Amino acid sequence: MPTKIVKQLEKGQSLAADFETQPIPIGPFVDNIGINIEVKDVESNTGVFTVEHRIVKDHARRSAWAKLCLSFDPTIQSKDQVFLIYLNQAPIGEIKVVFTVPGGGDGTCDIWFSGRDV
Repeated sequence: MPTKIVKQLEKGQSLAADFETQPIPIGPFVDNIGINIEVKDVESNTGVFTVEHRIVKDHARRSAWAKLCLSFDPTIQSKDQVFLIYLNQAPIGEIKVVFTVPGGGDGTCDIWFSGRDV
């Protein structure tokens, strides 16, 4: 029977500057990954969220981080927004969420990760 995996990666994270979450391991049996990003209290911010992946052989051997090609990169456009990034059959390795803001910004975000261990 599948097991649910749910983790809060960030809570009240400032959107004033660039940041990235801690890497999340993606094992061979993790599927149906969801990344929920809740943006709050934005007045003037046009930052962009991306997801990056790297292959991990062991602690000493890892590939470089590569940006996943999503159908769109969630971009802040209003005061309060919620983005859901869905990854079906993600490659084995690690993923992280990266936020980039041109010239600074405002607001905060919460980021949640969910998946199913099959």
